[in-house]
Amino acid sequence: MAKPNKFTSRDPSKLHPFIISWIMAFDSQPHKFMTECQQVSYAASYLSDIAMLWWQLILVSFPELSICNDWGEFVDQLNTYFGQPNLAQASKCALHALKMQDYQHVNKYMIEFSEHATYTGWNYVALYGEFYQGLAEHIKDQFLSLDQPQMFQQLKVTALKGNTHYWECQGKKVTPSGQNRQSASSTAPETLGNNPTAAADAPTASRTNPGIGEDDKLTQEE
Repeated sequence: MAKPNKFTSRDPSKLHPFIISWIMAFDSQPHKFMTECQQVSYAASYLSDIAMLWWQLILVSFPELSICNDWGEFVDQLNTYFGQPNLAQASKCALHALKMQDYQHVNKYMIEFSEHATYTGWNYVALYGEFYQGLAEHIKDQFLSLDQPQMFQQLKVTALKGNTHYWECQGKKVTPSGQNRQSASSTAPETLGNNPTAAADAPTASRTNPGIGEDDKLTQEE
């Protein structure tokens, strides 16, 4: 597993990905990070600039501070000092602005929604309404013929099923037209007595006067 990038504290929006990357690292190598002290110590080694200066002051404190052995406190302190100052409000605004586009799959929308929803403090009723409003219209249309989901989790499952159905239908629309074009192109040369060169040999009429050929002579019909 790739090691996380260092956190400099210059960009507060990068703190959350930094923390998540370490949680994933701990889960993938539990034998290496058996204690919270090991988790905190290793993650702290990837701090830099002002964040590292903050951590160095903690290391030289006496007696030893509890943060050195408590991953939860470590994360809380990082958020306090280096996280987004109005994270809850910023997350609410992000959810209001989040819209699923017609060309997107719903799983991308769900991941982005969950990323912001974590910090809003909203209950499932509020999240339900916000999630539904941001869905693409072709997903909402399918809800009209179904029993309305009562729970937030049910809403997400139904949206996934609707998304799968929509893209399956889109695939069926594309395939026949492609076959028709191929069929038409393969039979086109047979229109003139099964002779592809007949079109080149046949006299052509003038666009301005159907009775006159391109060589200004009368056609056979005349």
